[in-house]
Amino acid sequence: MRDNASNAPTSKSQLGTLAKPKNLLKSWGSLVPGASVALEMLNQLDGERVDARIQEAETQLKQLSESQGILAQSLAPLKGASGAPASPPPFRDWSEAAGEFMTRSALLAVAFDGGFHDRRNAGRERFNTVGHGCLVAPNAVLTCREVMDLVNGVAKHKGGRGVAIVGMAWYEIEAGPIDEASGLCILKLTKRDDERWGEFHAMIAKIGAPPLVDLVPKIAPVKHTIMPWIGQEVGFIHSGEAENASTLFTFEHLQFDSSVVSHFVRISRESLKTFVTAVLPGRVVHAGAGVFGRDGTLLGILSNTESYASDAGRRALVRSLVGHPRFTPQRAKA
Repeated sequence: MRDNASNAPTSKSQLGTLAKPKNLLKSWGSLVPGASVALEMLNQLDGERVDARIQEAETQLKQLSESQGILAQSLAPLKGASGAPASPPPFRDWSEAAGEFMTRSALLAVAFDGGFHDRRNAGRERFNTVGHGCLVAPNAVLTCREVMDLVNGVAKHKGGRGVAIVGMAWYEIEAGPIDEASGLCILKLTKRDDERWGEFHAMIAKIGAPPLVDLVPKIAPVKHTIMPWIGQEVGFIHSGEAENASTLFTFEHLQFDSSVVSHFVRISRESLKTFVTAVLPGRVVHAGAGVFGRDGTLLGILSNTESYASDAGRRALVRSLVGHPRFTPQRAKA
């Protein structure tokens, strides 16, 4: 290792500095009476030249800084072109988002006469859960084509009708058209089954629990985005296989699971933008659940699952909101 003292100026270099013509003039001039004024003028000129060089360097540095700022502004749109934020979002756990989407979770079922399976149960209403939906606004549930095909098919087979269950409130549904661009559908919740609602209240009162609240007419419009990005963490509330999950205020064993966006599917007639998650930790029993980010933003609707040869489980296919007129203002105005 080289000693730091070797970088110190040598006696020879210092002698060379003193031997420069200008420095010699200053040294001899200080010994000559009356030469101090000339020497002061010479020092002022040297100082002016140094100030000029410093000012020129500052100007060049300012110009360089401004050019870098302009370049950063021009690159800013490119950073967000994929939908990913320029800087990572602040960390938060899933509890707040999961709690919100638990209240937004809707079960889509087919109600039918019990006599379909057993004549002894004729006249008793039964129901089968066939899918999920997400309450995106008061009296409006968002689901996908796959769930609606199943609702209509089962209802036709069993001679029943589709219903939506939010918490413990049962609603009749009026299905809107399936949007061809996104494969999503909005269901309007119409009449609530007040007889069932009263029965549930009486049951809750017996165990001393607080009164039930029907969230359907009070729910706020959902926060949403049409720009999920690869690597983004996603979560969903769905009917999994947790048989010991609490069902005090719901009809199903709902649970929370999470994954990340693995990749996007090629654009097709089925959907403008569908993304695929990484391999899921558990099984998805029903499609239609709302898929959301850690900040509680709705990203899409879980529509199906698939797996690849080397996967240890199944991946979720999620229809994004791109293309649906409710979430894409450009289409709504067209």
